[in-house]
Amino acid sequence: MKTQVIYLEPQDDLQTIQDKIHWGKSERVLVVYPTSSPPLRRKIDLVRLERFSRKKGSQFAVVTNRDDIRNFARELGISVFPNRRVAQLADWDQPPVKARDLDFTLSSKEEKEELKTKSTSPETPKWMESKYFRNWILSIAVIAILSILFNLLPAADVQIAPKISLQSIQLELRIDPDAETYNLAGTIPVESITITVEAEGSIPTTGRLIAPTTYASGQVTFTNLTDQEYLIPAGTVIRTDSENPQKYLTVDDVHMAAEAGAEVTANVIAENPGVSGNIPANSLTRLDGQLSFQASVSNDSNISGGKSISNQSPSEIDYEDLKTELLADLLLIAKNEAQNKTIIQDILISEILNNLTIISETYSPENIQPADELSLELVVEYEFLVIRGAMLNPMLEQILDSHLGSGQTARNNSLSIRMISSAGSYLKNSDTLTIRAQRQIYDIPDNFSIANSIKGKPVNDVVILLSDPDIYGAEPIISSKPYWWPWLPFSPQRINIEVVY
Repeated sequence: MKTQVIYLEPQDDLQTIQDKIHWGKSERVLVVYPTSSPPLRRKIDLVRLERFSRKKGSQFAVVTNRDDIRNFARELGISVFPNRRVAQLADWDQPPVKARDLDFTLSSKEEKEELKTKSTSPETPKWMESKYFRNWILSIAVIAILSILFNLLPAADVQIAPKISLQSIQLELRIDPDAETYNLAGTIPVESITITVEAEGSIPTTGRLIAPTTYASGQVTFTNLTDQEYLIPAGTVIRTDSENPQKYLTVDDVHMAAEAGAEVTANVIAENPGVSGNIPANSLTRLDGQLSFQASVSNDSNISGGKSISNQSPSEIDYEDLKTELLADLLLIAKNEAQNKTIIQDILISEILNNLTIISETYSPENIQPADELSLELVVEYEFLVIRGAMLNPMLEQILDSHLGSGQTARNNSLSIRMISSAGSYLKNSDTLTIRAQRQIYDIPDNFSIANSIKGKPVNDVVILLSDPDIYGAEPIISSKPYWWPWLPFSPQRINIEVVY
């Protein structure tokens, strides 16, 4: 009857063995347990394996020399054998048996003798029982153990600091908002960030505004140029003969006598208040309308009494200065807010303002009028450009890597970028940006060669050897195990080289 023999390994589990049974094509399944660290030692494991084999239509038995497994098998009615040979010759339907009980299952006398011969332990030679031989074997074993301990027990951790140098490159980038990715020719895509800010500011006014308070007044004399009588009504306009004439109005109605050269006096008042209405004598000489053909006019005395006061008020320069000052403050606020919207590797091109929109501006006072202070409420929208580090850094890394020397590598996360200049204040298709990229690099140490060069040497000698300023940036840090051991291990595999910066 064909038997599937499965040798258990310490790493085997129940699923692994069931898979092996499943793929087997034998009528009997024999599981052979190892002598040390056997898996599947629980009673439930034997139950599951036996049931799985029976479900497949196969008989199940085990080979083991462990008492606990043998007892579990007997309790479950599972055949258990001392070795594979006995198991293959035995009838599994019988209760578990030992080798000496299996003679009745052997098919011939020759097989019985063969099994008996193989089961008999060979006689130990006398020279192996000699006291001197045993001492010799013991000495060799002790020497071997000491040799292993001498090579493997000591260990050391060596921290080396390679010399760091700087690699830098200055690069001119062309800013292209329409680009989707970078190219090594220097074109880089940019994104826009829109920031809306508002603020209120005020400044003392520096202008002066003259405010008239009283009207100038006086008397004029009308002279009749005809021989007819007529009325000079109140409100008759009289003016000066000048480039910017001052106008005055009669206060009351007066009657002119019907005689050529007749005169009549009338009270007048300036049309507009203020000191501008004060004029010297003989300044009023003009009449408007039909009356200018009937009479002449003149003031024999000064027209006076007009007064004005000077008030502080905003000037046009005040309006411009306040807006300029507030826009500068808002730009700084907008830059800070835009910077907060970027991550540490992004570059905010604050020198290039893509767009500025004044949403609202409200002055108080709105027009020039007396006021000690001018205030402004301003709401502005700024649009800045930003180069994302996720796009820029890989490009710079590739460019810098192409300039690395043989055996050199870059220190992780050491790339720094500084913007040197930009081409203008507003974005154009030809705008360029000059940056300087810099990172730390070092020569890649050969840890295996270093370990071979320092193995078995005193710690002090190793410190001197690994402190060469042309190669290393600092003295090494050596930790020996045990700490009192004065030499490094003779085996390079026991020396752990760690690169630090």
